[in-house]
Amino acid sequence: MSVEAVATVLARHDHISVVPHQQADADALGSAIGLATTVATDADIVLPDGLAQGGRRLADGLDVTLTGVDSWTPPSDTVAVAVDTPSTARLPGLDVGTVDAPLVVIDHHEPGDLSALATAEYRSTAAGATAALVPTVAAALDRPLPPTGAIGLAVGLYADTQGLAGAAKSELQCFGECVATAGSRAGEIPPLLRSRSPGFSRRMAGVKGVVRADGFRAGETLALVTTVGGEQSAVATALRSAGADYAFVVSDRDAETWVVGRTREETAPLQSILDPLVEGFGGQSGGHPEAAVAKLQTTETEAVRAAVRDHLATVLDKSLTELS
Repeated sequence: MSVEAVATVLARHDHISVVPHQQADADALGSAIGLATTVATDADIVLPDGLAQGGRRLADGLDVTLTGVDSWTPPSDTVAVAVDTPSTARLPGLDVGTVDAPLVVIDHHEPGDLSALATAEYRSTAAGATAALVPTVAAALDRPLPPTGAIGLAVGLYADTQGLAGAAKSELQCFGECVATAGSRAGEIPPLLRSRSPGFSRRMAGVKGVVRADGFRAGETLALVTTVGGEQSAVATALRSAGADYAFVVSDRDAETWVVGRTREETAPLQSILDPLVEGFGGQSGGHPEAAVAKLQTTETEAVRAAVRDHLATVLDKSLTELS
């Protein structure tokens, strides 16, 4: 199915009920806000199970009204829109099969069981964030994004592309257009991109990343590879600041493993190392020669770390020696 099919279903309804995944993060809630403020005369955002930190920051910053699934009664002429989730397992407390409404799915993950239940679906696994898909839906409906929706989408896009490091060119353009659409309210965006205490949390993550890193050398080229649970971009920057020519940060992201890379301008482009990872594990990669990310379809983080080392040795055409 396509964005046109989704637009056709949405156009038939004056009300939409947008449902992000449980513990909605900035991309899930930002996508929900973008849709709820744009594509229907009336809308509500229904939470299956709370908010993650990024989602909470966004909800508080934009002062949006949210409805818990336990207190939600679907309006008689609504369409349910599941965003940023491929499966019913991520919608606890909501039995979509019993909701008397059409179901639309808008998502950038690999398909799950929601696809079989959907009346219409717009899915792009090449997209770095579900927030990048919402403007296309709005355009298909000929509905302009309002400032609140644009802010939500900008924050969601930023969050799910590792601070735009993993964003494709079209997604960078989308982010810029959302900022422009926010107009006089664009100043609200930067505080929503950061945690409440960004200095300490980022420094702590950077220190942990360096301490836990495996170090390698090939001649005068130095590489550091580490595994972290968050602040991947900050950790990659910390590794580079520690002297690494190549810095790779591996992290577990739900059913995927992400590899965030940074390198110096004069070294081989990161894609020469990340693209073989995608070929071996499945997934996608994007970014720039000196700052990029690979989103791999595996949860075997140790295997990914080993593969990073192997592909780096191949690109450098030298064996790597572990730093003692």
